[in-house]
Amino acid sequence: MGSALSEGELLVEIASTDTRHARVRIPPKRAGEVSEGQTAGLKFNSRPELEFVSSVAAVAAAAEDGWLEAYVVLPNGSWQPGPGMTGIAKIHTIRGTVAQAIARSLRRTIRVDLWL
Repeated sequence: MGSALSEGELLVEIASTDTRHARVRIPPKRAGEVSEGQTAGLKFNSRPELEFVSSVAAVAAAAEDGWLEAYVVLPNGSWQPGPGMTGIAKIHTIRGTVAQAIARSLRRTIRVDLWL
């Protein structure tokens, strides 16, 4: 206790306590299905019994490192995840029947096979 800081050392880090955002990585083949306002469910590895339900606040305009990023607002609650925590997100995208989902999956598979 009571030591001097060197030049460039962190003294204080200020963060907003009002709103936290989760950065969700989306595979490129699903990029066209995600848009602002869609419902998202988030579970963090450190507290898998808790699920945060919110919505997509923004979607990045371009992919970075091979992934598209979406930002989801975390609702305020008794427990808040800290910076760097990881987990699983599910974004509710296209609504339709089971048959439509199977057809969409087949179209993707056929498209990939034809180009290979």
